[in-house]
Amino acid sequence: PEGAISETDQLGKFKPGLGILSEKFVLPIVPVCIIGTRVALPKGAKWPQFKRLTVVFGKPVTPKELANEGKGDTIPEKIVDGLKNRISALRLAN
Repeated sequence: PEGAISETDQLGKFKPGLGILSEKFVLPIVPVCIIGTRVALPKGAKWPQFKRLTVVFGKPVTPKELANEGKGDTIPEKIVDGLKNRISALRLAN
């Protein structure tokens, strides 16, 4: 959802597209966190290295649940913020 490679180990700002789509098409969203990408593709590298990555899947969640958890001025902003919080929790737990 960030739409770019992060310059730091922190999650960047999430793009609003997922929030806009999920408000219209009410389907479960599965939070996913990929750990180890900074080692596999270090800053300035042209090609990724063969390194072990860990993919962590969260429990499916509805857009309404994410909107209730998130902050923002609009429903899509709240959905995206709630998803970012869920993905942050997955990162911290692993």
